[in-house]
Formats: sequence, C-alpha cells, structure tokens
Amino acid sequence: MPSESKTQRVLNTMLVVSWIAFIGIMIEAGAILFSYGVSIVNSDAPRVLYPGLGIFESNQFGFGHYTTAVIVLTLISAFQAFVCYLVIQILSKVSLSNPFVLETAKRLKRISYVLMGIWILSVIQYVHLAILSSQTLSLKGDVIPGEYLFVAGLVYIIAQLFKRGIELQAKND
Repeated sequence: MPSESKTQRVLNTMLVVSWIAFIGIMIEAGAILFSYGVSIVNSDAPRVLYPGLGIFESNQFGFGHYTTAVIVLTLISAFQAFVCYLVIQILSKVSLSNPFVLETAKRLKRISYVLMGIWILSVIQYVHLAILSSQTLSLKGDVIPGEYLFVAGLVYIIAQLFKRGIELQAKND
C-alpha cells in the first residue's frame, strides 16, 4: 500500500473539516428557522431558543423587521452551506496528478460569486439594522463586513489562475 503524501492528508483533513462546517451551518440555519417558527406562536421564545443573533430586538419595531432579519440571516447561512458544499465537491474530486481541470476552475469561480452574494446580504443586514438603530440606540449593528468581499476576490483570482493553468496544460499536451 503506497504511503499517502502530506498534501493528500491535508486535503483529506480539509474534506472532513468542510463536512463538519457544512453540517454545522445547516444546523444553524435550521435553528434560526425553528426559532422563527416558534416566535410566531410565542413572541418571547426566540430570546431563549437562539440567543446571540441580535435580531430578536428588531421585533420591537414590528414583526416585518424581525422577519426581514431572519430571512437575511437564513439566506446567509444557506449561502455559507453552499460554499462548503462546493468545497466538498472540489476536495472529493481533486487529483494531485492533474489538479488543473475545468470543473475545479468553474467551482472556484462559483464560490467567489456566492461569497460576493454573502457580502451583499451582509450589507443588506447591516443597512437594515442601521436604519433600526437610528430610531433607537438599543440596537447596535456591526461595521459593514468586508471579509467576504476580500475572500471572494481571492477565490476569483485563484479561479482565474486555475483557468490559465488549464490553458497551459492543454497547450503542452
């Protein structure tokens, strides 16, 4: 039995970590939706069921604002899970003997677009909370998150490098 290279072990470890992240994010999205469902029946329950989100306070401005916050957070979680799923697909099919394949480049490009979508949703959430915060000082929105935009740009650059690697590989074959 040939020994596994260090790179292959790292990729296998990252595959396991990606699965764990995917499952964890799906549980988080489910908890947000469950908490929202319970809040329809019992308006005080989400404060206890899923604390720390900072969206329950938006309920004081009306159920519509609370619903908007829940929808945006759920979409962010769903997009994050989709990114994990795409990473799982890449790591499951990567071949160290021929890593530059068009399928990987397309998935990397798709990941960059989904990360851009997460950034847009984060900005929407920030603006929504900022509007509510301007009405009262009880809500505090974080600064506009830039990390998703930065990572989206990095992944897009890597996707373009993969694409160029595919072109060079085809040219040499």
